[in-house]
Amino acid sequence: MELYDRTTADLDDVTSKMHLTNKIRHETEVKLGEEIEKVKSLQEVVKMKEEICVKRLGEIEELDKKVIELERLIETADIKR
Repeated sequence: MELYDRTTADLDDVTSKMHLTNKIRHETEVKLGEEIEKVKSLQEVVKMKEEICVKRLGEIEELDKKVIELERLIETADIKR
């Protein structure tokens, strides 16, 4: 009977610890899921910003070409004068 009581107590202890472990695992999985969603959201923002930067870089290059062309026109006009 004593062995039965100890075994029952051990079983109750293990069951209690297992429930606690499962609860903590579930909470951790929920937190991990939230963090994964945050990362995905931030990756989308970064991607959008990179696209904007690439677009702006293209615009800057076009404007630089126009500036160079205008400087040449000014030099040509100065030479003709």
